[in-house]
Amino acid sequence: MLFYKDFQSDVACLYCNASRFKPKSITKRMLKEVPASMLFYFPIILRLQRLYASMRSAEHMR
Repeated sequence: MLFYKDFQSDVACLYCNASRFKPKSITKRMLKEVPASMLFYFPIILRLQRLYASMRSAEHMR
């Protein structure tokens, strides 16, 4: 589940009730909450432009 827009203030998954954040240890009580996992997005257009910029990789793409 993405905690985005309407769900950004939620602290648990709506479907499985899993926590959004890793449990805090006793020594790190004052630090920010650490996400349990993160999603990284790489735009496909920029990746394809880089692949086709090289003649060597462009031959393999066809």
